[in-house]
Amino acid sequence: MRAWFELLRLQYSLPFVWPFALTVWHASGGNLGGRHASLAWACCSLVSLLCGTYCLNDVLDVRFDAINAPGRPICSGRVSRRVAAWAAGGFFAAALGLAVMASGGFFIAICLLAGALVGYNCFSKRLGCMKPIIASALVTAIYPLAFAQAGGIVGPRAGALFCFAAWMFLTILGYELFKDIRDRRGDAKPPLDLKRYWILGNVTIAFGGVVLLPAGGLGMSQAYIPAVIVLVFPAAVWAIITRRLRNKLIAVYAEFLAMGVITTLDPLIFGF
Repeated sequence: MRAWFELLRLQYSLPFVWPFALTVWHASGGNLGGRHASLAWACCSLVSLLCGTYCLNDVLDVRFDAINAPGRPICSGRVSRRVAAWAAGGFFAAALGLAVMASGGFFIAICLLAGALVGYNCFSKRLGCMKPIIASALVTAIYPLAFAQAGGIVGPRAGALFCFAAWMFLTILGYELFKDIRDRRGDAKPPLDLKRYWILGNVTIAFGGVVLLPAGGLGMSQAYIPAVIVLVFPAAVWAIITRRLRNKLIAVYAEFLAMGVITTLDPLIFGF
C-alpha cells in the first residue's frame, strides 16, 4: 500500500481537489444551484486524472528516476512497470468516465487536459527550459477546468480568481525551477545555469505573493489582505531565503495550504 501511495502521489492528488472545488464555489458566486453531486463527480474525476498522470510519469521516467530517485516504487521493484502502466490507463479511463457524470463542459475540458498531460509526460525530460513553464501552466489549468464545471464565472469575487490563477502559475513556476535543480542529473536537457534557475525561482515566488494583493479589492473581504500578510507571506519569504532545496519545496506547500485556508474561511465568515 505504501508503494502505491508513493506511486500515485496521494499527498498531492487528493489535496488538489480542495483548490479545484473552492474555485468552482467562488466562480459560482457561492451558489452551486443544486450541483453538489455534479461537483462530487468532477472532484473524483480530477483525482483519478492526477493519479493516472503520476503513475504514467513513473512508468515513462524509469530511466531518469533510476538516477534521481532510485527509491521510487517502480525503480525499487516494489511495483512492476507493466502493472503501473495498466493502472495509469485505468485511472485515465476512470477520469473520463466520471467526467461524463459531471457536466458536458467539464468533460470536454478534462479530455483536453488529459491529452496535454500525456503529451507532457512523454516529452517532459526533453523540454529543457520550457519544462517548468509548461508544468506550471498545466497545474494552473485547474482554473479553466473549474470554470467549465461552474458554467462560467459570476459573482463579486470573479476578479479575485484571476489573481489567484496568476499567483498559482508564478508560485508553481518557482517550485518547478527548484525541482529541476534538484533533478538535474537525470534530465536529458538539464538546466545549464543553476544560479539563474535559483534566482528566477525566488523572483517568481516573490511576484506570486505580490499579485495576491489586488484580490483584496476584487471581491474579497477586508480581512483578506491581513490574512495573506500573516499566513502566506511568511511561507513565501521562507521559500525565498532558505538555502536548502527541500525547505523551499516544503515552504511552497505551506503557502498553498495557507491560501486554501484563507479562500475557504473568507466566504464562510464574510459571505459572498
